Amino acid sequence: NQGTVNVNTDLSFNKANSTYSNSSNFNIATGKTLTLSSTSPVFNQNGGTLAVNGTYNHTAGAFNFTGGAITGTPILTSLALSIGGGATPGATLVVRASSTLTSDIPAGQTVWVQGSGSGTATLTSASGFNNAGTLKLESITAGYQVNLAVTSGTLTNSSTGIINVNGGAGGGRVITANLDNQGTVNL
Repeated sequence: NQGTVNVNTDLSFNKANSTYSNSSNFNIATGKTLTLSSTSPVFNQNGGTLAVNGTYNHTAGAFNFTGGAITGTPILTSLALSIGGGATPGATLVVRASSTLTSDIPAGQTVWVQGSGSGTATLTSASGFNNAGTLKLESITAGYQVNLAVTSGTLTNSSTGIINVNGGAGGGRVITANLDNQGTVNL
C-alpha cells in the first residue's frame, strides 16, 4: 500500500503465503477487525502509519515493523516478529501463543508476551537479543503461563531496557535465558 486503506467493516486477508506491505496509511476503524490468518501471511509495516483503532489479529507467518508508526495495539499470534531500528518509537505489540523474536527490541518499543484465551504464551529468540525498549510478561485471563526463552546467546537488557514481569491474571512466569541486565527488571 502506497496510498490509503480504510478498513470500515470486518475484513479477512486469507490468501496462503501472501505478503501485505504498508508504506502510507492503513486504518482500521473503531469496532472493526482486520484478520490475517491463512497459511504464513506476512505483514510489512515499512512506513506511514498502521492505525489500529479497532482490532488487528494476525495468526501465523510474520510481522515485520521496519518503519513508520503504529498506533493502537496489534495482536500477533504464533508468528515471527521483527522490529527494525527505523520504526517510530511508541508501539505496543502483543504476542500470544508460541511466537519467535527475530530482532532486537529498539528503544521506545514495547513487546507484551501475553497469556490469554490463546493459552500459554511463549516468545523465543534463537540467538539472543538486545532489549532497549520494554518487554512485558503478563497474562490477562485464566492464569496462563508466560514464557521467554533464548535458545542460544544472551538476552541483554540495555541501560534503557525494562523487563516487567507482572502477575496479571495469574499463572507462572518463566525466563529461560542467559541475562545480562544493564537496565531495569521489575518482578
